[in-house]
Amino acid sequence: MKTVRLARATVVVGAFLMLALAGCTPFQPAPVDPTPTTRAAAPIPSPARPMEWVGTFVSQGTATSGTVTLRLTSDKYTVTLTNFSTGPGKDLMLTLNPGAMTKDAEGDNVVEDPTVWEVAPLKSASGEQSYELPADARFNLPAFHSVSIYQTLPMEAFGTANLTAVAYG
Repeated sequence: MKTVRLARATVVVGAFLMLALAGCTPFQPAPVDPTPTTRAAAPIPSPARPMEWVGTFVSQGTATSGTVTLRLTSDKYTVTLTNFSTGPGKDLMLTLNPGAMTKDAEGDNVVEDPTVWEVAPLKSASGEQSYELPADARFNLPAFHSVSIYQTLPMEAFGTANLTAVAYG
């Protein structure tokens, strides 16, 4: 019995000493450089030449017609609506969509991916109009395949144009 108690006491004392000594080991944190560093902003790659996509609006919730041109230059995106007309609505919005417009099982025109990226409130329900976005916005945009006119409340697509890349510049 005494041997077992002595062995336990030795193990407990040994473990206590190891823990105590481990806490006393010298530790030197890595030195901190007091000089602040700055990084140059990564350059925004610009296209070798301007890029352009075009599409023709197809009616969905109301009669919508005209063409859309999306042009990317080194410093901005320009979205231009030409010969454009849509029905009246409240809070109409111009959006870019990652999905293309297709027909569903019932034959209705729908956008494959319902996610939208709002460009701006529609300036007018008819006529030529342009919208500009900074070129660096392209890095925040998903790959987009169509442009839509949406009424925000109630949420309804008035018309969508699938985009096709064209040679430009």
